[in-house]
Amino acid sequence: MSTPWPGRVVSATPEIVASASYFAAWVAPASVAPAVLRSLVLAMLVEFLVVHSSGFLSAFLDRGESGLRRPLPALLGLAAVYLLFAGAFGLAFGSWMPVWVIGWLIGSRVLTVVADPRGRADESARQRALWVSGAVLYLMLAFVTAIAPIPAFGIDAAARARMDLPGSGLWIDQPQRPLAMGAFYFGLLAVVELLEWGLPAPRGPVPALRPRR
Repeated sequence: MSTPWPGRVVSATPEIVASASYFAAWVAPASVAPAVLRSLVLAMLVEFLVVHSSGFLSAFLDRGESGLRRPLPALLGLAAVYLLFAGAFGLAFGSWMPVWVIGWLIGSRVLTVVADPRGRADESARQRALWVSGAVLYLMLAFVTAIAPIPAFGIDAAARARMDLPGSGLWIDQPQRPLAMGAFYFGLLAVVELLEWGLPAPRGPVPALRPRR
């Protein structure tokens, strides 16, 4: 039994919006505010926290019957923990933008649970599959965009000056690389959720929780 299409579209909406934002920043950076451009580059640095959190979520949901009973509270608790890590990034960069970025990214996981609620075992399997998909795509695209020739499109000297990225390095000197990575990474994640590639189908309706006596 697969997830109905409306639920898939709602679940994939954050990834679709993120992918479109990266494409817009890559092709037409003049149409994007400088603060947003910097945030998009920074988002790819903190995305590994989201991938990491998905692994922990699936581990929590794999606990025995005495463990967590519902996925949404577990996900919200993990979001709070990782927002603390994002706060540390914010202090390092002198901006609270990493907190908003990781809140948006983890919020997509919350939306997945809300749009298509499942039993704990089914949710554990889905989060594990999303974790594997995200980790594989992140590592693969990080490697490809680091060594392959990436067209600059709208990222010229003026655009780099508008972004005013701190520090140095490949992603700082050539920001079209993290922007291209974000466009393809979130776009492919959206395809995974829309087509349910590699995602386990729910085995049945969500069981109703009986009140404890």
